Amino acid sequence: QTYDVTDFIQAATISPNGKILAFVTADGSLYLWNLDTKELTTKTKPFKAHVRVRLFFNKDGSYLAIAGQDGKIKVINMEDISKVASYDGREPVFSPDGMNLAYISSNGSIHLVSPFNKDEPKVLRENNDRFVSIAFSPDGTLLFSGSSSANDDQYKTKYKMKVWLISDQTLLL
Repeated sequence: QTYDVTDFIQAATISPNGKILAFVTADGSLYLWNLDTKELTTKTKPFKAHVRVRLFFNKDGSYLAIAGQDGKIKVINMEDISKVASYDGREPVFSPDGMNLAYISSNGSIHLVSPFNKDEPKVLRENNDRFVSIAFSPDGTLLFSGSSSANDDQYKTKYKMKVWLISDQTLLL
């Protein structure tokens, strides 16, 4: 199958059910192709041109998170291609049940939010660590975070792994 686009593809992903190919081109356009019918179903422009992006579906493919290098995250409802929420941050990851989204904010803290009920994000932060990566446990009860922080010696950095309990946002380990 050939997909005709006018610019190079920056990021691509396939929905969990294997029916939708989503990709973003350098001009900031999001393309959604139905892989069964081989038809373009949607073309929209959620980002400015030349903003590098990454794409993430939730577990059932009903939502797509688009993370831009410009520090913006957009969550799109795949049913009607409406924007559900927008956040300032990077590294979005959906919980295994697909109902929560964790991301790293511009100040380096972890935010946990349910974009579907419009709650304010809960902030997970311990000391002055700057989080660089996050991942949910397979059962969704824990969030793992990798961080870096300045040491007393200005030329050395400390790296830490932390484990958070999602139910009450407490640091376990």
